[in-house]
Amino acid sequence: MAETRRRVFSGIQPSGDVHLGNYLGAIKNWVELTERYESIYCIVDLHAITIPYEPEELHGRVLDLAVALIASGLEADRCTLFVQSHVPEHAELAWLLNTVTPLGDLQRMTQFKEKSERIKSVSAGLLNYPVLQAADILLYRADLVPVGEDQRQHLELTREIYAKFNIYYVGPVWWGVESVPAKKELATVESFKGVKMRSPEGLGADIWQRIGVGVVTLPGSEVYTALDRGVIEATDWGTLGMNQDLGYHRIAPFPLYPGFHSMPAAEIAVNMDKWNALPDNIKLIVEVATRDFARDMIQQIALVDLKAAADAKAQGVTLVNWSQAERRKFRNIAREAWAAWAKKSPMAARVLDSQLKFLKKLQLID
Repeated sequence: MAETRRRVFSGIQPSGDVHLGNYLGAIKNWVELTERYESIYCIVDLHAITIPYEPEELHGRVLDLAVALIASGLEADRCTLFVQSHVPEHAELAWLLNTVTPLGDLQRMTQFKEKSERIKSVSAGLLNYPVLQAADILLYRADLVPVGEDQRQHLELTREIYAKFNIYYVGPVWWGVESVPAKKELATVESFKGVKMRSPEGLGADIWQRIGVGVVTLPGSEVYTALDRGVIEATDWGTLGMNQDLGYHRIAPFPLYPGFHSMPAAEIAVNMDKWNALPDNIKLIVEVATRDFARDMIQQIALVDLKAAADAKAQGVTLVNWSQAERRKFRNIAREAWAAWAKKSPMAARVLDSQLKFLKKLQLID
C-alpha cells in the first residue's frame, strides 16, 4: 500500500514582481515542503481583487507569478499549482461560510480596520477576505498551512468557524521565541525610538508603536528585500536559527537574542464526535502527547538557536542581549497595550487575566 503523505496548502497573491524576498520568505520553503508533504499551492487572485486593481495588469501578474513559481521548482510532478479563480468551489464555500460568520467578528479583524483606513471606498470583499481564506484552507483539509504572523488572526477565525462544525481543541504547540534582526544595535527600549521596523498588524504593532517605533506593515515575502534596501531597519521576524539559515544576519547583523517579545503557536484539534467516541485513556494519551510534543519543539528549536548563535558570532554578528531591567520596562509598556486590547471583547479580557496570572507566577511582572 502506498504511503499517505500529510497535506500542506498555501497561497500567494499576485501583488507585483517576484523578487528575492518572495523566494526566501515563501517560495523556497514551499519547494522544500514538496519533499515531505502532498503539496497544494494556489495563486490567490480572488484575494488580490479586494482592493482597487487593473484587470489586464492583474492577469499579467498572475502569469508572471506562475512562471516564477514553476521556474523555482514547483513543477507539476512535485505539487499541485493552480489559480484560485479557476476553481469555483473557493467562492462557493466562502459564501456558505459567510452565512455562519458573525459580522462583528469580521469587523474586528485588525487587517480590515487598518487597510480600510487607507482606502476611500471599502468593498465588502475586503471585509470578507478572511472568510475566503478560511474556505481556501477548509477545501483541502490541509494538515499544515504556512502563513505569516500577520495572517495568524485569520487562522484563528478559521478555527472559530471549525468550532461551529463541531471541533475539539486539544492544545497548542509552540515553535520558539522570535528574534529581532536589526541593521544597527538596539540595546534598550529608548534606542527603538524612530526606528523603521516591520511588524504584523494588530497588538504587536501597537506595542512597538508605544516605544516610538515607526511600524511598517509588510507581508513576510517582502521583509528580506525591505531590510536589504534600507526600507526598514529592523523586523519582527522568525527565530534566530531560521533567520541565520535564511541569511538575514548578513544584512541585519544585530539580532536581539535571547528573544523575549513573541512566541508563535499552532493548535491541534479533533472532530468533536470523533473525540467524544474515544476512550478516556486514549484522550489522555493524545492530550499528554500534544503537551510533550510542544515541549519537545521548544527544546529542539532552542538547541538550533544555540548553534545558530555560535555560527552567527563566528561570522561577526553581534547578538544583542537586553538586560532584565530593559526587558521589564518593555513588558510594562506592553501591558498598557494588552489592557487596551482586552476591552475589545469579554473573551479578550479573560485571556489577559489568565496571561497576567501566569506571568506573575513566573515572576516576569509584579
